[in-house]
Amino acid sequence: MDLYNQLRGEGDPDKRTELMKQILTIGQENFPVIGVSLPGDTYYIAKNNMRNIPQTMFAAYLFPTPAPYDPFQWYFAAE
Repeated sequence: MDLYNQLRGEGDPDKRTELMKQILTIGQENFPVIGVSLPGDTYYIAKNNMRNIPQTMFAAYLFPTPAPYDPFQWYFAAE
């Protein structure tokens, strides 16, 4: 905070730049890193005689599978 207060009161652009670099360095060294984890690949099971199913089904929180794929249009072919 002392560096930030100095930055706010500094009139020289070069000194402000140097103070800001110091602040960013401190932040970089002390910032906790939060890893990102993505869900694994999904899969689905369909019978061999089931038709009109897309090759790829996307899954997401706002795109709940299988509803957007209109399962009412899927059908079983006569064997």
